[in-house]
Amino acid sequence: MKLFGLYFHREGRHRRCTDDPEWNPATTTTHTSSTWLRGYATVVLVLIWLNTIRFLSVFTRSDHFSAGLLLKIMLLTWFCVVAIFQTAFYYASHTGKLLKTLQTLPVTRSCVRNVRYVAVFLTALGWIIIIVNLSAGAYFYFGNNPHTYVYQR
Repeated sequence: MKLFGLYFHREGRHRRCTDDPEWNPATTTTHTSSTWLRGYATVVLVLIWLNTIRFLSVFTRSDHFSAGLLLKIMLLTWFCVVAIFQTAFYYASHTGKLLKTLQTLPVTRSCVRNVRYVAVFLTALGWIIIIVNLSAGAYFYFGNNPHTYVYQR
């Protein structure tokens, strides 16, 4: 989640960690990793919204009802959904609600082991699907197949 700017931990500025026995006020740093993660998440959020707004420029007056117009509408809807989800994750991380929610989840050793197996399986399945799709796309794009056709106006 941190890689895609979906999560950062915002520490309270005026709250002291009194229950931590290793806390030493002389060794605190002003730039924590959460500050950098918050900046990264902010940049990602701004770029996603700019991309959504930029995509509005694909619509022209010459558009008519066709598969191309439906594809443009579908992509605009998808970009809007992604931007709204990114904003929701940013707000939840900024207010600390996401951390509270994640800390309330019960986690056991068997849960961690099972989640690891599921994650490995889903990662392998995702890569297999990507390879198959790229192979089929390359075959239809570069191949001399009489079943392929080109959209004509």
